[in-house]
Amino acid sequence: MNRLVSSILILIFWGGLAFAVEKKEIGNKPTYRFSGDAQLLTHFIERGLSITDGNPGLNASFLFNMGQQFRIGFWGTNVSNVTSSDDNLWLKFIADINIEFSSDSIFMAYFHNNNYYKSDLRNGQAFGMTYNIKSYMTQVEWLTNYQGTGTAAFYLSVGKIFPLYKKILPGIFLGYTVQNSSGYLNYFNVKATANYTLTSSFDLEGGITAVTNSTQFGRRGDPAIYLAIKLNY
Repeated sequence: MNRLVSSILILIFWGGLAFAVEKKEIGNKPTYRFSGDAQLLTHFIERGLSITDGNPGLNASFLFNMGQQFRIGFWGTNVSNVTSSDDNLWLKFIADINIEFSSDSIFMAYFHNNNYYKSDLRNGQAFGMTYNIKSYMTQVEWLTNYQGTGTAAFYLSVGKIFPLYKKILPGIFLGYTVQNSSGYLNYFNVKATANYTLTSSFDLEGGITAVTNSTQFGRRGDPAIYLAIKLNY
């Protein structure tokens, strides 16, 4: 990750810290304000695949809440060795709609426009839905230009959080990717995590991930362990 990318993401992280302090002062009542999160990771992994080639990752989002349900904004992270041109930034435009049926029953529909820099070989869109009820989580997502192949893919994920002791929350997640490219096989990814809430704004997380048919992705598909600290603002 070059200095420019590092500087941008670090500014987002510290900007988020300032917003977190302000949010704590005004409370959690929905307003027309910015929200989001920033996360430092020892290794960034998405759907079981390494995004940072085993290196530390820093990602962050800024979202503008247009009332209680609709948000738009941006999310960015550093990437390594995703293509032969050595991309260094993955930036998304995000739009989502959140519907809270109750405090423990939440539905979200979203659209992501993915852009990679320096190369645009993996640019594409994602359309998805999540539904979280109590300690159960589900996700369905449709992706264009899967792995830069120009073909579509479908992703399904289910998971469960186990509230064992106060602020410590272990979880297990299973995903399955179905895609139309002849160059890749469909695969499962599994992730086990443990989350600890430091404050209302900070979380610690550790996890381990693995995928089936991993050799088709080279080193990106190797089993991995990560640690992360996350700021919510």
